[in-house]
Amino acid sequence: MNLHTINMSKVYAFYFTFCILSGGVDAGTRRRRRNLYNDRPCSSGEHAILSASKKLVVSCEPCKANTYRVDVKHSLEECLVCEAGRYSSSDFTRCLGDICAKGTYGSLGSDKCSVCPAGKYSITGQFTCNECESGRHNNHPGSSDCLGDKCPSGKYGLLGQKSSSSCLACDCLSCDAGKWSVDGAGSCSNCIDGKYSSGDSAECSSHESCPSGSYYTNTPSSTSSDISCSKCIYASDVYTAAYLFSIIVSITYIIVFLFNPKTYCCVIVFAIVSGIFALSLFRCNSKPGDQLAIIAIVIDTIFLIHLKEIISVKAFTKKPAESNVCTMRAEEVGVV
Repeated sequence: MNLHTINMSKVYAFYFTFCILSGGVDAGTRRRRRNLYNDRPCSSGEHAILSASKKLVVSCEPCKANTYRVDVKHSLEECLVCEAGRYSSSDFTRCLGDICAKGTYGSLGSDKCSVCPAGKYSITGQFTCNECESGRHNNHPGSSDCLGDKCPSGKYGLLGQKSSSSCLACDCLSCDAGKWSVDGAGSCSNCIDGKYSSGDSAECSSHESCPSGSYYTNTPSSTSSDISCSKCIYASDVYTAAYLFSIIVSITYIIVFLFNPKTYCCVIVFAIVSGIFALSLFRCNSKPGDQLAIIAIVIDTIFLIHLKEIISVKAFTKKPAESNVCTMRAEEVGVV
């Protein structure tokens, strides 16, 4: 190995080490900058008021009564609520008192806990007691749970039952058609528009959609899957006439254009407009009125009258100046 090779090896090693170190420094600098950027000034017992962009802390304000924050530095807008049975310290950095135990409940800002009555239950730290779900009951105040099985989905029953030896009041009833429920429900909910149920349902199903180019003739029932549809173009006699008329006019202008595209170059615009009318009349989401149909008939009639004027032009002459209807129409209005 000669001296030149050794020197070049040292150069490459130095360059490689420099790149690694400089890259690491840059990455570390970027991380520190991001950390500093995200390092918000609010401290324990405070919540942040952020700018509209949510990127800057405008100010820090003390937590409200019976809320707290333990973070040393943060940018959070909300303080945590003390559990039932506890209240916040004077500096809003922690909560004092004992959490209300299972079977009891408390009120915000009070260290007093009350016992849940029969027919209700709670877990630790609740502000209210839960009613026993339908199908379940308890007859002991201060309960942390209820006995029995919840009414299954599609059924309902009375909530907050206390007790009976046979629990006749816990019987579950079936939801009627057009309604649904989840397990343990105290009542059934109505299906929203466009959905239905046949009874004993855990959810409502969607009606089938009408085929393309048709609409519901009646509002679909919430108790049946049956639907009734009608074609948009049969919405009225005027609508049907407008649809057929637009197709005829569009096809007529297409034929004229294909007969001599160079001569009748402009008529393709009329064909497209009439075709758009036909397509618009074919589609609808509900029973349409006659407004669009009347507009289509009027415009298509104007197009058809204009066709006579176009054909009357001497279009079969070989003179270039006279053989192009588009050019001649432009000359008549002084464009060319």
